[in-house]
Amino acid sequence: FRINKFYGLSECHDSWSSMKNMKKVLKFKSTNTADYVMENWEKDSFFGYQYLNGSNPILIKLCKEIPQNFPVSKETINTFLQSKNLDTEIKANNIYMVDYSLLDGIGANIIKNNSQYLPAPVCMLYKNNQGQLVPIAIQLNQKPGPDNPIFYPDDSKEDWTLAKIYVRSADFNYYELVTHLLRTHLLAEVFCVALLRQLPSIHPLFKLLVPHMRFTLQINILARNKLLNKGGVFDQCFSSGGSAKGIILQRGLKE
Repeated sequence: FRINKFYGLSECHDSWSSMKNMKKVLKFKSTNTADYVMENWEKDSFFGYQYLNGSNPILIKLCKEIPQNFPVSKETINTFLQSKNLDTEIKANNIYMVDYSLLDGIGANIIKNNSQYLPAPVCMLYKNNQGQLVPIAIQLNQKPGPDNPIFYPDDSKEDWTLAKIYVRSADFNYYELVTHLLRTHLLAEVFCVALLRQLPSIHPLFKLLVPHMRFTLQINILARNKLLNKGGVFDQCFSSGGSAKGIILQRGLKE
C-alpha cells in the first residue's frame, strides 16, 4: 500500500502549492532527521551546516580575499560579524566562500513552455563564536550590477529566504550532474570498462575491484535511459535539464 502511494506520487505532475504539501509527504515515513530538517530548514545556521554535512561538501573554500565580482558592502557585512570587522575575520580564517561559476551563462531548461531559472550564485559564510557557519551575503549571478544585487540577512525575510533557496537550487544542480553523476557514476564506469577489458579474472587487482563494480554499468545504463535521455526526468523536472545538462557535464570534466 505504501509503495503504491509513492508510485502515485511519481506520476503526479502538479506543482507544490504550499509547504504543507511537503510536510504531508515527509510525514508519510517520518524520521528524526526529516522532522529536524522540516523544523529548521529556514535557519541560517542549518543552511551553513549543510555545506559541511550535506550531500555536496566539496565547494566551500576559505576566503583569503573578497572576489572582484562580489562587491559586498563592508559597512553592511560588519554588522553581522562579532568583531565588527571583515578584514579581521578573514585573517582569523572565519570567512568562507561558495562559488557556482561553473553554471554561469548556461541557458536554463524549458518545462511546459516555461523557461526555468539556473542561477550561478556566490555565497559568503561566516564561522561565528558559537562554531556555527552562517550565510552573510548572497549574490545570485556572477556579474555584479543593479539587476544583480547582493542580499543580506537584514533584508526582508522573504528576500533572504528566496536568496538562500536559489543557492540551494544551484547546489542541487551542481551536485546531481557534477559531484554525483560525473565524478561518481561516469568516472567509475571508465575504470569498470578498463577492468573488464584489460585484466584477466585471476589478476589480484581484478579480484579486488570487481565486487565494487558489480552494478556500475547497470545503474549507468538505467540513468541514461530514464534520467538523462531526451524527455527523461532531468528534462521534465530540473532547471539543468535540456541542453544545459550536457554543457554542465563538459565544464565539470574540465575542472
